Amino acid sequence: MNKQRWTKIESLVDGALSYPESLQKTYIRQSCNSNPEIRQEALDLLMAIKESEGWMEQFYPFKKMFLR
Repeated sequence: MNKQRWTKIESLVDGALSYPESLQKTYIRQSCNSNPEIRQEALDLLMAIKESEGWMEQFYPFKKMFLR
């Protein structure tokens, strides 16, 4: 992926994250309707961000054992 493509995808996802979750995918779809490849990559990145939220919380009970 070249820098220009990454910048476009990053910009789309950043823009989408400024909207409520219910509108984020719509924002991306409408913003790059003419380029389905970039649209899909932006949607994939947005989904990856959403799926990664909170993953550290599963380790919270163990944190106390190691940080005394």
